[in-house]
Amino acid sequence: MLRICFILLAFTISQSLYAQEALAKLRYQEAEEAFNAGNFSLTLKKLDDVVGILKDENPRTLYLRIQAQ
Repeated sequence: MLRICFILLAFTISQSLYAQEALAKLRYQEAEEAFNAGNFSLTLKKLDDVVGILKDENPRTLYLRIQAQ
């Protein structure tokens, strides 16, 4: 019984992480679209969302942030 609970917990955590990663990718794509449209303030807001979801800045978000600023 304990083994089944552990497996279910691990599955739930992995699904949650996958959902967060998918949401971060979507927000990053929105940030790129805003950047290409010349809307730099929206770009920075979307990048803040990405960093908030991932809990860390990565080279892609940092590069786009520097370009937008």
